[in-house]
Amino acid sequence: MTILKSIFLVFLTLIFFILEISIPVIPMGVSLIFVLLVVLLIQTAKDDKNIRRSGLKYVFLTCVLGGILLDCYSVFPPGLFLLSLLIVSYFSEKFLLSKFNINKILSILIFSLTIALIYQFLILIFSYCFYFLGLLDFRIYLDKFYWLSIFQAVILNGLLITMFSSGLKLIKSKYKYE
Repeated sequence: MTILKSIFLVFLTLIFFILEISIPVIPMGVSLIFVLLVVLLIQTAKDDKNIRRSGLKYVFLTCVLGGILLDCYSVFPPGLFLLSLLIVSYFSEKFLLSKFNINKILSILIFSLTIALIYQFLILIFSYCFYFLGLLDFRIYLDKFYWLSIFQAVILNGLLITMFSSGLKLIKSKYKYE
C-alpha cells in the first residue's frame, strides 16, 4: 500500500506543479506544492506515533520532488525552493506542530499563515545569499510592491491550506461514520 501512496503522491505533486506553472489564473504568490506539503504535515500531525513516521516520509518525498520541479522552472539558482521546502517542513514538524491544536480550524489557519510567512522569508533570505555569493545576477528590491506580494502570498497560501485541510477533515469524517 505504501508504494501506491508514493506513486499517488508523486502523481499529485506533478499535477500541482503543472497547474502552478501553466494556469495563468492562479495568483502569483500561490505555491500549490507548498500547500500540499503543509496539508501533508497537518495530516501527519493528527496521526499516532507509528503512522507519523511513514507520513513524514511522504512529506520528505513531496519536499524533494516539489523542490526539484520548482527549481527547474525558476529564475533562481538550483536549490532555492528545495532548501526552503526542506527547512520549512523540518522547522514546522520539530517546533510548530506541537504548539498548535491542529484539530481546530483557527489553529490550522494560524499555523498555515505562520509557515507561509516563514517560507516566503526563507526564499528571500536564500535569494539574497545567492546574490551575495555571486550565484544570482539580480537582486530583489524590497519595495512596497514586494512586501505587498509577500503579504498576498502568505494570505492566499494560508487560506488554501486551511480550505484543503478542512475539506480533507470533512471527507474523512463523512466516510468514517457512514
